[in-house]
Amino acid sequence: MSTKFQFKKATKKQVKARIAIAGPSGSGKTYTGLVAATALAQGGQIAVIDTERGSASLYSDYFEFDVLELEPPFSPQVYKQAIRAAEDAGYGVILIDSLSHAWEGEGGALDLADEATARQRTPNSYTAWREVTPLHREMVDAILQSKAHVVATMRSKTEYAIENTDGKTNIRKVGMAPIQRAGMEYEFTVVGDMDVDNKIVISKSRFAPLQGKVQAKPDVNFFKPFVDWLNSGDADVEAPKPTQKQAPKQAPQRPSAKPEAPLTPAELSAAVQDTRSTREQIQAELPELTLEEACKATDSNGKPYMNNTARVVEKIVSALWKQLLENHLEADERAEALTKLASAIVILKAKQDGSLS
Repeated sequence: MSTKFQFKKATKKQVKARIAIAGPSGSGKTYTGLVAATALAQGGQIAVIDTERGSASLYSDYFEFDVLELEPPFSPQVYKQAIRAAEDAGYGVILIDSLSHAWEGEGGALDLADEATARQRTPNSYTAWREVTPLHREMVDAILQSKAHVVATMRSKTEYAIENTDGKTNIRKVGMAPIQRAGMEYEFTVVGDMDVDNKIVISKSRFAPLQGKVQAKPDVNFFKPFVDWLNSGDADVEAPKPTQKQAPKQAPQRPSAKPEAPLTPAELSAAVQDTRSTREQIQAELPELTLEEACKATDSNGKPYMNNTARVVEKIVSALWKQLLENHLEADERAEALTKLASAIVILKAKQDGSLS
């Protein structure tokens, strides 16, 4: 039985925006997210899903929006339910501030994976992700399938660059890859990376004229050509339920700045390259140890890991994972942490299966 495939002429259809804005603390992610949401709303209603302890509400004098302030646990299921609730209420634009908590926040995907690992008789972080990945995928699908425009901010891992200017050495905070599952940025129509000078670099855009754009303190006009592009083409998207429009508040005018020349592909790649190891990469770097070798590991006070209870060893494993993921270690410190983590995992497994009391 053969399957018939039929091709047709491709045409541009009206689509909903999926915008990601990533940056370190103080880069202006929340403000810029509200600017983008205002441009997309075109006078309609905006829903903000806030996990940043009310940071969006600090700008309520400048923007008109409704807010849902989430409390832990920040599980992917909670995000999915909040997105669906905003859709059901008829909001035309949803701003998620921030999506990073669904990954590394309290009760987020990393915590869920650790809990799943701890429940296993033989701890295995790879198989534990079989429980968590579908939940994360459902959250992503809720974003992609939403009938509303979606803007999501993401914290980025912070690095410090040493710069020499006029003979003076300055230490500058820079943002690297977003704190979310690897490859998350591929799910969005537009990805903007921000720095501590409130400058946005569009590192990905399916709207070609926006690709590579660099703008200091972007305003509504920066996003307008993109909004016009979204609204062009055949209407093929079910609109959200009609709601009473609210007159948007006038956002404060940011100082105008001459756009800088677009970065080269190499510069863009360097600007957003993730220099930190993922959990999978760390797992691959762990040395293989026998129980006898693992029992030589000690804490900072010289106490052998093997002399602790299984519960304490679990906490040691968790602390070492966190230390390695934050990646503030020198090469020799990292090697030592990897060995300690491998030792703690072997000891924990032995205590759980009864081969070590």
